[in-house]
Amino acid sequence: MNITLLVMYFPPEIGSASHLFYEFAEELTKRGHKVTVVTTFPREYNLNKDELHLMSKYKRKAFLREKIDGINVIRVRSLQAPRDSPILRGLEHFFVPLSVTLGGLFAKSDVIVVYSPPLPLGLAGWVLSKIKRVPLIVNIQDLYPQAAIDLGLLKNPILIEIFRVIEKLVYELSDHITVHSEGNKQHIAEKVPEEKITVIPNWHNSDIKVSDRYNEFRKKLGIIDKFVVTYAGIMSYSQDIETIVDAAALLKDKKDIVFLLVGDGPQKGDIERKVELLGLDNVLMLPFQPKEKYSMLLAASDVCLVTLDANRVKTPVVPRKLNDIMAAGRAVIANVPLDGDVPKIVREAECGYCIEPKNPENLVEAILELYNNPHLVEKFGRNGAEYARNNFAIGVCCSKYEKLFESLRKFK
Repeated sequence: MNITLLVMYFPPEIGSASHLFYEFAEELTKRGHKVTVVTTFPREYNLNKDELHLMSKYKRKAFLREKIDGINVIRVRSLQAPRDSPILRGLEHFFVPLSVTLGGLFAKSDVIVVYSPPLPLGLAGWVLSKIKRVPLIVNIQDLYPQAAIDLGLLKNPILIEIFRVIEKLVYELSDHITVHSEGNKQHIAEKVPEEKITVIPNWHNSDIKVSDRYNEFRKKLGIIDKFVVTYAGIMSYSQDIETIVDAAALLKDKKDIVFLLVGDGPQKGDIERKVELLGLDNVLMLPFQPKEKYSMLLAASDVCLVTLDANRVKTPVVPRKLNDIMAAGRAVIANVPLDGDVPKIVREAECGYCIEPKNPENLVEAILELYNNPHLVEKFGRNGAEYARNNFAIGVCCSKYEKLFESLRKFK
């Protein structure tokens, strides 16, 4: 089958969208499908330092065909906004679909799958699906515009109304919608018939395996004999990372407990200053890790944290890091709203604890419970790994997509 994937970011860029659709394209290609990814040119700020040299082959080009690990990739030039300009980055979300629509004309398609956000990319998918007379599936990862409104990123009433119209159009014009959690499905089912929506979890990073925690990562950081509590991901104001720092402050006299805060984002500077102000030598801050080191990072951990700020994140969401942590066989402490999808998964898998956000005392209590009970750490890790194998493996999720492709083609 000829499968066209539309996505704003793709390797060598880092980030969830890039990794998720790269692994999707790779698995589909292994299964004998002919996959074409239509995307934009990489943004320098989205590359790891050791991959910046790759930018030279993309300069001064408006259109490029290339192969990445056997995957056909079509790149088209579009507006690329500076990292620190929210207004221009918002405009970028409208320019990218225009470019991707042109690029998509050169892809042979039996079905089109769009990664959203950006939400307007769904309209590009619809235009191409009509031209090519093929089914359109829109994979909704974040519930825009509501998520942006809740985070305070979208305040202008006119813009809010424009995005609500786009949201309605994308939902109605798509042939099918996929979401990663039941909560997302129920949210969208308020706008379109429930049978038009399928829950397919985000797959975990395919490189992640259960492995020994006493690895080179620990040795390099000098924490070989420590109890390691890890947060790895974007450092934004929606993640409640300050609660982690407050918990570390309460535990700073426990010299054999260390916190790893790994990642980048708009709040990182604030977090670094707070750690320095409090004199926390039990907190180590690291940048985003390359894909091959990320699995070692998780393996080096005893406990991994999933955090969300309940005051800012009001739409359903399951951070992909949860799937990765479980696949790595590590115990989870989820510092998240207790009525969301994450606690349901953690309880069903029996892989850790869930606590209310913004409560460092409760976080400390959960950490100490695991610190004092190594058998629980092992049990939660085993349970999580088994659940991930059965539910979050790329093969399991890709098979669900293949069934969906076939059913939509028959319907068309």
